[in-house]
Amino acid sequence: MILKKLEHYSMRFNEHLNSLKFALKRQNEVKTTVTTCLQMCPHFNPNELVFLEDVSELVIRARRCLAYTYAIRFYLKGTLRQQFFDMLQALLEGSLEKLNKRNEEPWEKKYIDVDELAKMQLGERFFAFKREVISLKESVEEHFGKTIQDIEANLPDVPYDGDKDHDLDSFAKDQWFCASCTASNQNNVQYCQSCGSPKPRIKL
Repeated sequence: MILKKLEHYSMRFNEHLNSLKFALKRQNEVKTTVTTCLQMCPHFNPNELVFLEDVSELVIRARRCLAYTYAIRFYLKGTLRQQFFDMLQALLEGSLEKLNKRNEEPWEKKYIDVDELAKMQLGERFFAFKREVISLKESVEEHFGKTIQDIEANLPDVPYDGDKDHDLDSFAKDQWFCASCTASNQNNVQYCQSCGSPKPRIKL
């Protein structure tokens, strides 16, 4: 069972490290696009675009943090502590994926208006997009901060309930764990019953 557990958390760790590579690439794309827009449209207020680079940086930091939480989670013992940590991970990952989806949008093509003189403008579509992204950014910052704080303080909100490894019981019950949301599923189920992701095809 320990090998199944190792495989699961190693897979999650590596998936987020791979996603980190895309986040770094996206950060460069965002910086380049912002610079190009400001050169083409000197009438744009640069301060209105700062959030785009802030978001791309936050995605990188949160993605890196999330990857290493799976290494921490592998060694964590105690049913209550494991369950609480799973909740921290799920909240951070859920908010991060929502923000990352907006971060990857081609905002310069979708949300910049062109007026009757063929001049590009930051209109209501752009500012609606900005408001939503900033709201998602604040959610990630909250969960990111909470995760770091609890790790550094050794999960102070969770009472000690022994060193039992609840994971081994779960892996022993012929279950598989979703790579997207970490929910457990019966082995004969081909898609996660929580989020619909397909069962990983991994040979142990």
